[in-house]
Amino acid sequence: MPALLTLPENQPFNADLHTPLYPDHYREYAPHPLLENRVRSYWSMEELHTQQTEQHRFFPERLVRLCFYQGEAYLPDLNAGSRLEPLPQVYMLGFQKEPVRFISRGLTRVVGVELFPWAARELMHPGENIQNVFFKPIHVALRELSLLVLDLIQRNDIIGALEALEDWLLRRLTLREIDDHAGIQAALSLYQMRGQLKISELADQQGVSVRHLERQFQEVVGITPKWLSRIIRFEEAHNRLWANPQINLTELAFELGYADQAHFCREFRSLTHITPSQFSRDVRNRLRNMDPQLQ
Repeated sequence: MPALLTLPENQPFNADLHTPLYPDHYREYAPHPLLENRVRSYWSMEELHTQQTEQHRFFPERLVRLCFYQGEAYLPDLNAGSRLEPLPQVYMLGFQKEPVRFISRGLTRVVGVELFPWAARELMHPGENIQNVFFKPIHVALRELSLLVLDLIQRNDIIGALEALEDWLLRRLTLREIDDHAGIQAALSLYQMRGQLKISELADQQGVSVRHLERQFQEVVGITPKWLSRIIRFEEAHNRLWANPQINLTELAFELGYADQAHFCREFRSLTHITPSQFSRDVRNRLRNMDPQLQ
């Protein structure tokens, strides 16, 4: 059975859907040791949405999520103006280049797994671009698992759903040795250093040329080192602002390795379509809706 993890105080989960409104109803679970460096964690969440909390955004993320969803939620139909279409009950997302808005209503239950990109790519159609992973058709191998997991969620057997998911991943993923793969090891270094390493530094660490590393990185990760570094730093900024919307933006920009606050604001806005200051105000407003005593 996946072991429950103890989360740091005020540590959020990225993307508005996965940043829990009610932390007591959010759990993370450690993966099986054989899945280390393929699965970061499993997670489950339950929320009851009102009109004040039904509006959400999916923001770009540093890893890929495979999610199993029970509830009522809608996405805008980009081909039909203001019309809404149902959120798929099973979907993958993570490296999309811009935010996507959606609406959740009433009781929501979600079970998911956070995958490193080289593991996520094993679950995608051959040749599919991982940056377009958002809501792409799910691989045929997931269909039987989806029916089982969604049934267990419907019966509120969250642990059973997580066990079924992990058992499937242990059988499905290629549990090959990755210690000697320069591209994967460079990506793991970027994750560990919060995106603050240059491609030349990564190449030196792996003892290969920059060109060779870029080729191996693209082959297994599916994106460039520069893009992964960019999105990791963005998610770090997002999480810090969610945990403390009063944080000094200049200090945060310096801590995360941006050239200056203006550079930080440009990068943040390019991925969210809002500035860090606007995002901080949104967080404060959302917290007030959750707790009237904060008003």
